[in-house]
Amino acid sequence: MKKLFVLSLAVILTLAFASVSMASTIGVNVNKGWSVSVEKADTDADEIEITGNYGISDQLMLSVGFVTEIDAISLGVRYEFAENAAINFKYYTYDINGIDFSDYYLDVRGKANLSDKIALTGKLGYIRFEDDFDTEDGFEIVGQAEYSFNDFVTANLGASYTEIENSDITKILLGFEFYPTENLTLWVDYSFDADDSDNDCVGIGIEFAF
Repeated sequence: MKKLFVLSLAVILTLAFASVSMASTIGVNVNKGWSVSVEKADTDADEIEITGNYGISDQLMLSVGFVTEIDAISLGVRYEFAENAAINFKYYTYDINGIDFSDYYLDVRGKANLSDKIALTGKLGYIRFEDDFDTEDGFEIVGQAEYSFNDFVTANLGASYTEIENSDITKILLGFEFYPTENLTLWVDYSFDADDSDNDCVGIGIEFAF
C-alpha cells in the first residue's frame, strides 16, 4: 500500500512539473542569453520550481532547476532544429521516503503564426518515471491557440491529454502572459480537469531575462 501511494505521488509530480512547465504559451523558440524563472504549478501545493536557463545560441538552450519541498533537481535542454519547431527534454531526480525517483520528459513542439496576433502551438511528449522498484511511461498531447492583444498581453486556450499506464487525464487550458518590460514575463494558468474538478488548479510564474 505504501509503495502504491508513493508511485501515485510520483505520477502526480510528473504531470505537474514535466508537463507544460506551466507557462501559458508553449515555449518553442530559443533566445541567446540568461533567464531565471520562479513558478508554482499549483497554487494549492507547497512546491515551487526555480529554474535557470542559458541560451548558448539562437538554437540551443540549457536549464537547471530546483523544486522545493521534494528537493528535486532538474536538467533540461531545448533545441530549435527549424524555425518555430523544437525538441525539448527535461529530467528530474528526487527522493521520497528513502526511495529514489527519476522523471523523464521528451517532446517535439511547434508553432504556426496565422497572423500578427494569432498563433497555433502544440506538442507531443513522451513521459517516463522510474523508482527503485518500478518503471512507468506514457505520452502527452497538447494543442492550443494563442492570441496577442498587444505587446503586453497574450492569452491562450487549449487542451491536453495525458496517459500513463492505465491512467489518463484530459484538461482544458486557459492562460495569460503579461510583459510589463522587455525582460520580464508574468503568467497565470487555469487547468480544468474534464473528468474530475478536484484536479483543477491555478499556476503562476515569473521569468526575468538578463
